This record gives sequence, structure tokens and C-alpha cells, in this order.
Amino acid sequence: MSKDEDVAKDAVQDAFAKLWERKDDVNSTKVKSYLFTTVHHKVVDHFRRDQRHDDIETSGINPSTRQPSHDLQEVLHEALQTLPEIQRSVILLRDYEGYNYEEIVDGEIDGNDSTIYDSDDDDKKKQDHVSHWAGIRIGINGYLVNDALPIPNSIDFMELDYSRSISWDLNLIEKDFNLVKEHVELVTGLGMHFASYAFDSKHTTLLDTDPTLTAGVDSSISFTKNKLRATYLTAPLMLGFSTSTDEDKAFRLAAGGQVSWRIASKLKQQYTLKGDTKTLKDKNDFDLNPFLFHAVGSVGYGPVNIYAKYGLNELFKPGKLATPVTPFDIGVQLMF
Repeated sequence: MSKDEDVAKDAVQDAFAKLWERKDDVNSTKVKSYLFTTVHHKVVDHFRRDQRHDDIETSGINPSTRQPSHDLQEVLHEALQTLPEIQRSVILLRDYEGYNYEEIVDGEIDGNDSTIYDSDDDDKKKQDHVSHWAGIRIGINGYLVNDALPIPNSIDFMELDYSRSISWDLNLIEKDFNLVKEHVELVTGLGMHFASYAFDSKHTTLLDTDPTLTAGVDSSISFTKNKLRATYLTAPLMLGFSTSTDEDKAFRLAAGGQVSWRIASKLKQQYTLKGDTKTLKDKNDFDLNPFLFHAVGSVGYGPVNIYAKYGLNELFKPGKLATPVTPFDIGVQLMF
């Protein structure tokens, strides 16, 4: 294709290197066409970047690669060079390699072999799914009594300040299994959940007593911060649906379950005494359930999701509160 031997060698070397990198994606029966088209693209790219000449033909495309022909064939060859890259590749595969159009469309352009491509996008990886789990979440967490927010008098010391009960999640690992092409998937992964329950009372302290949790009251202290915090390792199992493999254009929906394993917890309090800020930290499990199970759902478009989690078991171990509470979360997620 090129009368410049160095250019030709580089193009062949790059083509074999790219074949090795994408060996899992290239159909073994179409390696020849993959190499031929890749070399062609590399040579064309070289002469595109060469500003010393006006077009590829005058830059060094070796006319010896064409069979001697009459004027009509010369005109057709020059017209071929004016076509967009993908259209030119289709004609090359059709006329040089003998593929029919159905084979080109089914085997090349749809991405099974990645033979037809824009050479400017060589380094871009084909994304075959969108995220349903991986990302950063921030939201409000709380708990319900009999599926309602009001807290009964029996556990009024558990009343929350929802303006400061902020949770966040860091979901770093996601694994998807395609069920219906790239649009319906079984989703799992691994993440971290950081819960923070800010108590509304400024004078009570949660006490881990037997047989139930209680609260101590000190009216001489006014807490500026009074939070029960817990850290969990989390894993989902969801069914995800998306309308596109393009993250920025995909409408997505997912629903399923999530298990959370508590790995740390503490009560953190702050108050001011005679002008000095005091901080108290009590690292204790406070009889929080070691495992939580949630029903989870999310919906979103582009890189943003709205998510919700509903607890299926009690936040604390059974019998530790006079009235059981179940956790919930709702918030926004920025997808990875």
C-alpha cells in the first residue's frame, strides 16, 4: 500500500500488535480481513498526518498495489479515496476480500470483531454495559416504626434530626452478567456504606444497657453533635435494565436486594464547656444488627441515579429497643 518501506513495516507491526491486544474480540475466521483493514487504516493515517502532500495518492500510496487498468479504474480508485473511512473499509472488504454485505454488517460493523472502526478512536474501549451500582451515593438515612416516621414515646430518645442524618456510599466494584444482550443484566458488586444517625435531642446520650437500650439525660450539656455512626461492607444482587450502552444517553432501572455487614460503629458527641469544645467518642456496637438486608431500587438517566433502600430486618438486635425500628436510605448517586 505504501512505497515507503518503513511506513509499511510500522503499519504491519501495529496491526499485529492490535490483533494481539484484541485477540479475545476478533473472530478467528476473519483475522485476515482484520489485519488487511487495520494496515490500510494505519497507512492512511500516516499520510493524513503528512502535511507535505495534498492527498494520500500523491503522498506515497504505491500504484503498484493496483492492477494495471484503464482510465475508468483510475477514476474509481481516486473516488474511493474521497469516501469516509468506514465506507471505504466496507468497499475494501467487499472487493478485495470477497465478503458479502451481510457478512460485513453482521461480522464487522456490529462490533463482534471490531474490524470496522474509526482510526482516530483506536484507544477507546467499547463499553458493553452501563453502571447500576458503581459510583458515589449521598443521601438521607433514618428508620421507620411500623413503616411510619413518627417515633413513639417509648423510644423518644431515638428521634432523629433528618437535616443532619446524612449517609454516603462508595461502590467501587461492579460485575454485570448480560441476560438479554447489553440491556438486561444481573448486577452484583462490592461497596461501603457509611450511616450517620443524628439524634434530635441535645441532652440525651444513648446507653448500651441490658436488657434494652436506654438514654441518659444531662440538662447541663447541650450537644452540638450527637450521632450514632456505623460502617458497613455492602453487596447487591439486582436486575438491571438500560436503554443504551452509552452511559451518557442511557435510561436505567434496577431493583433487587442488598446485604450489609457492619464492620465498625461509634457514638460521637460534641459540646462546648466554658469556651472549650469537647469531643466524646464511644466505640461500641450498641447492639446494632451485624447484618442488614435491604430491598433496593434505582432509576436514572445519564450519569445520575436516584436510589432508595428499605430495610427488611431491624436496625438493632431483636429485643434491644422497646419498639423495633427498620432502616431506610434515599438519595442521589453519581455513577462511575
